Amino acid sequence: MPPLPAEQEPPLTADRRRPLWGVASVAIGWLSVVWALAGATLILTLPLALTAIGCGVRARTHPRRYRAAGLRSPSTVGMTLGVLALLSGLLTDTDSPEPTNASSDAASGQTILGEPVRMGGMRVTVTDVSAAPEKLQPTSGQYWIVRYRLSNRTSSTGAFDKTAQLVYADSGQRYAASTQGTLELTDATMLHTLEPGDTSRSKIVFALPEAATVAKLGLVSSIGSEHVVEVP
Repeated sequence: MPPLPAEQEPPLTADRRRPLWGVASVAIGWLSVVWALAGATLILTLPLALTAIGCGVRARTHPRRYRAAGLRSPSTVGMTLGVLALLSGLLTDTDSPEPTNASSDAASGQTILGEPVRMGGMRVTVTDVSAAPEKLQPTSGQYWIVRYRLSNRTSSTGAFDKTAQLVYADSGQRYAASTQGTLELTDATMLHTLEPGDTSRSKIVFALPEAATVAKLGLVSSIGSEHVVEVP
């Protein structure tokens, strides 16, 4: 009786020849690299980079299948992209300037005049607080001028909303920025924009009662969080 022919592995079908894991690894790897170069935070880049590497590892568990189908596994490319994105995210996170003592104080909601405050990707420093010159004062009440130094540390255009900023009088009363006073005394808009890497100066005018003085300021970020700046 002739021997039975050895059982052969069925030929690879079109579906089985598709390098799904390898292709996914490359696609996710490219996406993670783009996000990392665009300045995305590590918490966003890390999952994509690890997923790309994982898909690449999964694809490399079937190298014979790719060779039998006459295909080259793209897993190496995907894994490389994932590693590059991971390194880029780590370097970007490491290269971010360490917060100064003022930034640490700002994290708890309070700092002092002249110290920078981190507000998202912006660094805001209150450099001066003073009453407006007599000739610029309104007919009733008084104008106070607050001067700021702004620095955009991100890779995208930043904005400082003047209308959101606050001052507190010595009585504890809170006052919002005076749009009319700011436009009259500074000839500037109420939204100060900065290009990536730019540093600029800005002024805001506040209208207070006649006998009031500014005791502290409220730096309000775009998400509504407030950092208090004490005025000596």
